[in-house]
Amino acid sequence: MFTNGRNRGNRNNNNNNRKNKKPRNTNNEFQISRSEESQGSETIIDPPPPNYVLGSDFPPQDAQLLVEFSSRHAGFLLSEQIHTWNMRRQAYEYFATFLKFLRSHSTLDLLTSSKSSVSNDLDVLKMYGFRGEWFDRLVLRLNHHTSLDISDKEMQNLTQDEDDYYRRIVALDEEYAALTRKLYENRSKHLVEREAVDYISNKKKKIMDERARLNVPFII
Repeated sequence: MFTNGRNRGNRNNNNNNRKNKKPRNTNNEFQISRSEESQGSETIIDPPPPNYVLGSDFPPQDAQLLVEFSSRHAGFLLSEQIHTWNMRRQAYEYFATFLKFLRSHSTLDLLTSSKSSVSNDLDVLKMYGFRGEWFDRLVLRLNHHTSLDISDKEMQNLTQDEDDYYRRIVALDEEYAALTRKLYENRSKHLVEREAVDYISNKKKKIMDERARLNVPFII
């Protein structure tokens, strides 16, 4: 696990017999180099830090971000054999800025309004040489929701289509209500007319039955 060199205690505070002994550098990628320490009136100068140690001018908060990130993601560190110190320094500075950008935006922003910027940053990080499973997972997460990849114009068109269909639904609902009322009215009229027809039919039947009953010879 990589540690931040700024958190190291003063190795000479508790042992005066060892104050003339130069502290030993630890070879950590994210150790912040320490140019000098003072003990009483004596100044002890560290030997030049290894060229893969972050300089003492590296922003502490950015260094802490990198320390925390490297502790969670194996394979994050850039190769000392492939990349020069200056290249790694620039790469880590860029990555720290990218991490702060990710933390300052919502996932929705990163997948929509900031998608182009995020894509460019990922390309730059890849160009710097960041590779590995952790990087592939990061790219996948930031490019996963393709359904959100829609322009403002397309969103406006969807909203307009939604409004148009809603108005049509309202018009059809009104027409359906009018037809339903008309149906009830016609049904009522139908019942009235049916009752009238039944009454007339019954009256005709009685008349015809009465005529048939009387249509016989008159006997006296």
